[in-house]
Amino acid sequence: MRRISGETGRHRTGIPYMNQEMNTILSEVERETNDYSLMQNIYFGPTALTHIKRLIEMGGSIITDTTLVANDIDTSLLGHNGAKVLCFIDDPQVVQLAEQRRVTRAEVAVDYGLAVPGPKLMVVGSALFKTGAVLLMGKSIMKAKFASNERIVMVVIMIASGLLSAFLSNTAVVATFIPLIGAMVASSNGALKNKNLMMPLGLATAIGGALTLVGSTAQPMSQSILEQYGLPTFGMFDFVPIVLPMFIALIVYFATIGYKLMDKCFDFEDNIEHVDANALGEVKLTWRTWLSVGVLVFCVAGFVAGWGQTSTIALIGASVVMLTGCISFKDAVKGAIDWNTIFVMAFAQTIAAAMNDSGAGQLIAETTVGLVGNNLFVQTAACVIVITVLTNIMSNTATAAMMTPIYIAISAQMGVQPYTLVMAVTVAANLTAATPIGGTAITMTLPAGYRFKDFLRVGTPINIIWVLLAIVLTPLVYQFVPVG
Repeated sequence: MRRISGETGRHRTGIPYMNQEMNTILSEVERETNDYSLMQNIYFGPTALTHIKRLIEMGGSIITDTTLVANDIDTSLLGHNGAKVLCFIDDPQVVQLAEQRRVTRAEVAVDYGLAVPGPKLMVVGSALFKTGAVLLMGKSIMKAKFASNERIVMVVIMIASGLLSAFLSNTAVVATFIPLIGAMVASSNGALKNKNLMMPLGLATAIGGALTLVGSTAQPMSQSILEQYGLPTFGMFDFVPIVLPMFIALIVYFATIGYKLMDKCFDFEDNIEHVDANALGEVKLTWRTWLSVGVLVFCVAGFVAGWGQTSTIALIGASVVMLTGCISFKDAVKGAIDWNTIFVMAFAQTIAAAMNDSGAGQLIAETTVGLVGNNLFVQTAACVIVITVLTNIMSNTATAAMMTPIYIAISAQMGVQPYTLVMAVTVAANLTAATPIGGTAITMTLPAGYRFKDFLRVGTPINIIWVLLAIVLTPLVYQFVPVG
């Protein structure tokens, strides 16, 4: 979006739709970033520039979550059609709301961006994504023989996106699959519907992110507070025995009852994004693609086999992909790491310490035990229900940060180790399906045309199933251990 200098630089070969304009843009970006691997690693869809130009002509909005990007866009090139560049990250209302919700400004800024009326382009963004490994998976789904069977396509997309979300950014997974789904729908001659694929995608990534310690921000948040208290912490796959049945239940639900509910409830016109399926199918694989996949396999194997601490194995994997150029250090620091979440985790530890030192946590624990009673199963049920309601109306990170210290205190009041109840807190913080505002990955599916009531009608049944599974499985898998 900056004024191009006119230098053509090197040309991309082997992709028939790459034209002079695309090559010029890539050359300029290479020159600005001093990253001369871009010609090999960045690919345009053939309609990408056409869509951006059309958005500008329609007076749409270009929304970014960083002021650096916003300031780098030459607004004089946007014409006189009302097109504008928006960044809400420093908006006073966003800052205030983020503080009230105890979430990152980026999360609130994304919500603000989604609420902007009219057409919009959201600049969103990670070695697997940059090297095309995730896109390769999407390409395989598009070319499969079952690609015209909507129910099978839905199940495959849910499995793929959910498992990817266990180790990768939820929002990045959704952002990758949205255009892939659009291409499949556009080329299916009516066999596939966007509205029947997007909601399952969002919910699968949300619950898939709860499968591992690193899949969603709620788990590291609770983990950091446990560490602060000097208590036993979670293992990388401790969530699997509880969350995997939920993930399977979600797939079965949408393949049966949920699929019929979508047909009944989604009475609005299908919002089809016209994307060139053949263009999306063009993925140039390099040695970096396979290396990034190999690093992920190494990390997962290391987590399972216990080759070292989770942080050590993750650091080794991150170092390899950066040193080999799969992702640059600049991109890793600025794009792949959510520093806002890290700061929120640090602040949460302060809040937890304050609640402990001031006696507030003890007071809340005594009141809660007095109301609910000393029955551990009932206490677990109350915990899961309350937190599920909260996480459907606020960030899962904020919910975990707020409730973990409280249930550590409740555990102490009831004379048991806090591991089981904190596990219940953390799992429940990810159980958002009844509203589109509980998680960013789900919110990103709203352009499919969903209304709030659609999530209530289709998402509430599976949310109730999740709650029941969490109440039963958590104390069954991780039994309460008395203190001392």
